[in-house]
Amino acid sequence: HEKGACSGCRHTKEALISNLEREGKLDILKGYPIIFGQLVHIPDKLEGELVNIGVCTKKYKDKGYYIPGCPPHPEDITLFCQEKRKK
Repeated sequence: HEKGACSGCRHTKEALISNLEREGKLDILKGYPIIFGQLVHIPDKLEGELVNIGVCTKKYKDKGYYIPGCPPHPEDITLFCQEKRKK
């Protein structure tokens, strides 16, 4: 879910999806809805564990997992999801 994201966060999202798709690992994102952008709000109906990425979502860090950065690196998001899958 995105609203008002800068080109850096949009690029992070595109790189993340492209990298995971190329590696055949796109499924690690399942169950982890991601929000980013300065105008984004948490959706009313949300399935899974919320992941907030980028400094613009810091206000929601107590509502789920928070991955900082401006922009965050795609590899940080990938590593986060891989670690969560191990648990």
